[in-house]
Amino acid sequence: MANSLKIISLRQTRIDSLLDFIPQLKHVPIKASQKEAFGFSSIVGFENDEQYIHSIDGWILLSLTFQKKNIKKSLLNRRFNDLKIITNENNFKMGKAKLTQEEEEELRAKVYLELLTEVQPDEDYLNVIVDTYSKNIYLSNDKAKYQKVFTNLMRKGIESFSMSNFNPHGVGLHLTQWLYKPTENLPSEISLEDSTYLTSEQSARARLTKQDLHSDEIQVLINHGKKCSSLGISFLERLSLTLHESCKLSKVKFSDQLMAEVREVEEPSSRFDEMLPFWEVMCSEFTSFYEWLDRVIEQPV
Repeated sequence: MANSLKIISLRQTRIDSLLDFIPQLKHVPIKASQKEAFGFSSIVGFENDEQYIHSIDGWILLSLTFQKKNIKKSLLNRRFNDLKIITNENNFKMGKAKLTQEEEEELRAKVYLELLTEVQPDEDYLNVIVDTYSKNIYLSNDKAKYQKVFTNLMRKGIESFSMSNFNPHGVGLHLTQWLYKPTENLPSEISLEDSTYLTSEQSARARLTKQDLHSDEIQVLINHGKKCSSLGISFLERLSLTLHESCKLSKVKFSDQLMAEVREVEEPSSRFDEMLPFWEVMCSEFTSFYEWLDRVIEQPV
């Protein structure tokens, strides 16, 4: 998952209320004349196209589908100009005046609509975990537009629904301190991996990969004004991830040992049954990590 956002308004919301309105906001495949289309979709895809929501203990799983047609401006301009020239030439032959500004705008709109019917849409997904206990929401994509669409859809069923950043101040100072002197500052629950991203206002950014983050070179860079904006860490030897200063996670990977602990369903009857134990572990691990991070943030840097 790519992001964690705090939520307050689900505190008094029952799961059955979600069951009522989520299917009503389901994704309908984009039409020929549409530029974009979005809505809730099945969390298991074609396996069961009516499975719009599922709860595992205190976690709720949701999924949204986004479809969008991208019309290249250069293609639109070229086709519009060609059609405008042909139309004006025909008008001249028939003794008519050139297209007016209003007629040109109508012609451009017509061309745009024609292109919409020709272009195949791009498709993307937003998978969501709602933790009703901690009031956190985990989003698999941190694009502001996706967050806005998700919020607006949820407000159709829960008027008071709102989201805010997990921590508005971020964890940039903590990341820098962990990286600067890890033997002194690194929390016992985590260990450094081999990648980091350093920035400063005065000099160029430095992206380090497959590096020894305990080296003196790191301290020299920080002493010269660099700050850590993302850091590769391992959490309790169960999760490998990159933690960003905004509290976003990326490159999340579960350890082999953790995956070996998952009790797989013997002879699952569907993809849904097969994925259920993995979903439970995933939800549990994200909750554990962010509960830990919340405690860490409260500590002075």
